[in-house]
Amino acid sequence: MLLVPVPEPEESGDILLVPYQGGGYPSDEMIADTSSENGQEAWAARVPVVGAEIEPGVEWTLTTIAERTAESASTDGVRLFSEDDRGREYYSDSTLQVSMEPRCS
Repeated sequence: MLLVPVPEPEESGDILLVPYQGGGYPSDEMIADTSSENGQEAWAARVPVVGAEIEPGVEWTLTTIAERTAESASTDGVRLFSEDDRGREYYSDSTLQVSMEPRCS
């Protein structure tokens, strides 16, 4: 899982950071083809979730990267644990369900 900063809107007010569907992280060329300049900068500033610290008031997008390591794979959701600067623990459950099957030829 990755944290990606929410891009600043373009001059037109648009925010364009298109998710990538496919194997591995999107290449710089794929991001350039699908995202605005600010979206490209946001993707370049991504950080792994584990160990990340987020300043109050700063918005990030939680990005889930899934890789199938068996013939078929699925998940019913993700539970994200976090801790604030006082040591209080929190969790959030996503309802994202994913099923990955072999590609047809």
